[in-house]
Amino acid sequence: MSALSSDESFDEGRGLRRIEKLQRENRRLRETVSFRLGLHLTNAVRKPWKMFFLPLSFPILCFKIGLERLGKVAKNQQQVEQKDNNHDSNSTVLFPTNGVGFGHFTRMYALAKELRKQNPKMEIIFQIL
Repeated sequence: MSALSSDESFDEGRGLRRIEKLQRENRRLRETVSFRLGLHLTNAVRKPWKMFFLPLSFPILCFKIGLERLGKVAKNQQQVEQKDNNHDSNSTVLFPTNGVGFGHFTRMYALAKELRKQNPKMEIIFQIL
């Protein structure tokens, strides 16, 4: 077996970053209110015996989600564990503080390009407020 060339290792790192990004996006979508409510309804349709409990279980789920959003109840422990198990990722988050115009974004983009030159395997995430 020969060692990977720098281009191959760069492509592999890029592929891994892409997979991690898609996994985070999938987790984020599954945590949305509309997904959780839709999943509850479709599970009731798939298993007809659950339809009898739907008039009770749906408002209870809505109430539980509302309490989670207000911070009164902790989120599902499985969701918290999935978020916490990726401590050693090579990433940085950039977020501009001013949302007016493109000057702030242009400076952040220039910074991101320079960071990428220094470390091609780094994942750069833009958080726009």
